[in-house]
Amino acid sequence: MNIGTVYSSHILPSIAGIIIVSALAAYSFRQRDMPGAMAFSIASTLGLLWLIGLIFEDVTLAVETKIFWRKFQVIWQLPSATAITIFLLEYAQPKRGTTPRNIFLLSIPPLLNFALVVTNQFHHLFWEGFVYRDTLVALPGPLMRYFIFYIYVNFLLNLVVLVWLFLHSPQNRWPVAFIILGQSVMRLFYIIEFSNKADSAIPYSPIGITFTCVMYAIVLFRFRIFGPLPLARQVLNQRMPVGILVLDDENKVRSLNPAGEKILRTSFKSAKGRAIGELLPAYPRELTEVTVDQRLEFSLPVDNDLQFYELVITNLKNWRDWHVGKLLLINNVTEQRRTQKNLIEQQRVLAILKEREQLAREMHDDFAQVLAFINTQCQTISRLLKRGDQANAATYLDKLVEVAKGMDVDIRDSILGMRAAILEDGLLITLEKYLARYQKEHCIQIELINPEIVAENDIAPIVEIQVFRIMQEALTNVRKHAEASQVRIKFEAKETTLCISIEDDGRGFDLSEHSSSSTNHFGLQMIRERVETIGGSFHLSSEIGFGTQMKICVPTQLPEVV
Repeated sequence: MNIGTVYSSHILPSIAGIIIVSALAAYSFRQRDMPGAMAFSIASTLGLLWLIGLIFEDVTLAVETKIFWRKFQVIWQLPSATAITIFLLEYAQPKRGTTPRNIFLLSIPPLLNFALVVTNQFHHLFWEGFVYRDTLVALPGPLMRYFIFYIYVNFLLNLVVLVWLFLHSPQNRWPVAFIILGQSVMRLFYIIEFSNKADSAIPYSPIGITFTCVMYAIVLFRFRIFGPLPLARQVLNQRMPVGILVLDDENKVRSLNPAGEKILRTSFKSAKGRAIGELLPAYPRELTEVTVDQRLEFSLPVDNDLQFYELVITNLKNWRDWHVGKLLLINNVTEQRRTQKNLIEQQRVLAILKEREQLAREMHDDFAQVLAFINTQCQTISRLLKRGDQANAATYLDKLVEVAKGMDVDIRDSILGMRAAILEDGLLITLEKYLARYQKEHCIQIELINPEIVAENDIAPIVEIQVFRIMQEALTNVRKHAEASQVRIKFEAKETTLCISIEDDGRGFDLSEHSSSSTNHFGLQMIRERVETIGGSFHLSSEIGFGTQMKICVPTQLPEVV
């Protein structure tokens, strides 16, 4: 066999193809544990042999040698195409598309092709012969048309698999589009050259193979279909308990994972293309685009039980920063809410126990002072009666009656306060109930400003109880000392701080006297101690004839109870 060679520019596409297909074969072999990777590596290796045959056919001079390398190419063409089909089946449906039976059936045409090509000189069923007219032309035999038909069937099978993958796996749509483009161009060029209708000046097969290799290179190295990340995303999407929905720019469902199907109690088939508002009434209809992740909560009845969910909405943009849709994550937070509720109840119980201890100490100190005063008054009255000074004794008795009445009111207020301090209905409702009774019993009008702030902020139970007791003590001071007809209570929120201003229109007092004899203002001292206990601040201002203003600021959460 004459092995004389000459350079031809036709080999340049083949050389480029060899470089690319070698990289594809090596890369896919390294990832051979991934579905379809080993089949793709074999297909790339067979394609490499095909390209080698193309190069040698172009550079050799002897016709006999060219015929040998033409036969060498044709031997590997159908096996390479079949290996690609096996790769697609295994990638689309791992372990299900490539059963031994399917592989055996797919292997029959390439084996027949191999046998016919090798033995063609004895029967001429594949080729009747070859002629050289500036390029080598094969004269098709009787069975040639059947193998060309198989090329169409093989391409159609690949196309069916790729379309199925395109429809059922949105994350694979771009890779599928590149593969379809590569296979279409390759089949077109192959059929043109195989039917001897090609212009000899254009190397169709090398260009077609190289173009296909470029498409596969994009799929493998850009989208990394054999890497663990795409597979992990697919498995995560199917198995994670969080519902995942993908919406288009018209808020219509384009993807729905199994967890989402379970939450919305529908299938992806019936949900696809429907407006999200039909499936999820809690979705904000006025929402168009979101600059940051938007979170909202909603509930759905499930088997006679109410389930709570958190919805996270994320805007999806393409490489041009155009809005193309939204990603919705739905997470069942029912157990978290129950756990949070139990934790709050435990904190509330602990806060109540601490409050009872503090109330006991305050009541002991407060009533001890009153009882000491009563004891002193009684001793004085006894001495006056022994001396026969009934007038002064009557005066002291009047004072004693006033103190007893005041003590009676204080005891009833303390009992009311202890009941209310449980805060079973929350701070705002408990405060409103207490104020309603306070106004009715003491004829002092109370104006609440911004009370909704209390309900809008998450306040720790121990802080709620302390705030309520502080306000109760402040109102007790108003009743005892201020001689006021109206009290204004204003709420303000600053990040994690709650501020409360209490202002009365009473007679006021001299702050200098208050600081020099704090024993006369035992209630104010208790308020200050309670504020300091929870890390807050206390400010008091008053002027004789212009009422008293008190402002406290406390944190809504404490480190030990967060």
